Amino acid sequence: MKTTKVNGNPITLINGEGSVSGNLASMGSSVTHKISSEISDGKIIAVSLNKTVKDGPVRFELRSPSGTKITGENLCQGGWLENSLTFFKIVSGGTGYTITVSPHVSAGVGSYTMRVVVVNAIAQFRPCDCRAETAYAASSYLISNEPEYLSGDRECRGDTNHKYLCRGRLNANAQVRLYYEHYNNFGQSMKFGVLLWNLGSSPVTVSLISRSFAEGFSTGSIYKVWTDTLNKEKKGDDSELSGSLTLKAYNPNDPGASAQWVALETISSGANEYFNGVVTLQLTNSAGINNMGKVLCDTYIMSNAKLVKDNLTKMSLAPKVSGSDNIRGVANGATLVTTINDKIEVTPSNPYNFLITGHCIPYLQSG
Repeated sequence: MKTTKVNGNPITLINGEGSVSGNLASMGSSVTHKISSEISDGKIIAVSLNKTVKDGPVRFELRSPSGTKITGENLCQGGWLENSLTFFKIVSGGTGYTITVSPHVSAGVGSYTMRVVVVNAIAQFRPCDCRAETAYAASSYLISNEPEYLSGDRECRGDTNHKYLCRGRLNANAQVRLYYEHYNNFGQSMKFGVLLWNLGSSPVTVSLISRSFAEGFSTGSIYKVWTDTLNKEKKGDDSELSGSLTLKAYNPNDPGASAQWVALETISSGANEYFNGVVTLQLTNSAGINNMGKVLCDTYIMSNAKLVKDNLTKMSLAPKVSGSDNIRGVANGATLVTTINDKIEVTPSNPYNFLITGHCIPYLQSG
């Protein structure tokens, strides 16, 4: 495999926005673009593709003028379709930041056009977890996507192998949202479910804000569930939540009594094994006591939902799968949160940039 590292054209920002084109000549190739403009502390750099790269996604790497790679809590990686979208938070400003474009695993060879926007806003990343139980007690957004391919040989079933796919702690006095996307590779119809269970000493009321799900992997199905979310569509399913329900206080002698299915659907097996969905809930502690971090949110693949509730305390994380799952399955991520200050004066030389984004929305909308 030929490996090439190329210095591409520089990126000049005008009013915080710029674009550049390049070409990934082969697997293992990369192109580095230098941002010629100075970037201040605390800004968000958003990088996206406006043109599809042949054969799949790419990844971006941002480095500071000193060559330090921007990672961890200052990076929100997204976009595992043909178009990619990534946010970087600038901690130490300066001139000479670089963005390196490279193929993601075995994909991405071909030409691309990249857009860069420096967001003139006070923004922060709110961490979210996609597999193991998150350490953040006030989580409000979870992703269930890894392992992405679900099959018996990977021991990910909740009713026979006592495995959950994703687990996160939720704030019991907040609106929360969970997005999931998996692939039914069992060769038969299965159940997929989102289960909430209360570890607190007081009941928690769960109200359904929106729920949507779709089978078949395509941008259309992904956009459809998010459109339903914006429209507060409450698509029906086999779960115990139609309007609202109560999670009982935790009973160590009967943990399943404090658990309720808030999404439960039958997933077919055939040409469209992919399935995805979004569930938005309002959680309220009925006793008025701060129950933060005492509600667990699990996702499961199974045939028998009852067996899952009967074995909650035996459950452990489904094993991570190497190979193709690493292309799109993600271990953790973040949502970008910003507050608009209505006292900011918008002028041609000082525009206020709005980012309108969503899961797998490939383009930046500038304003």
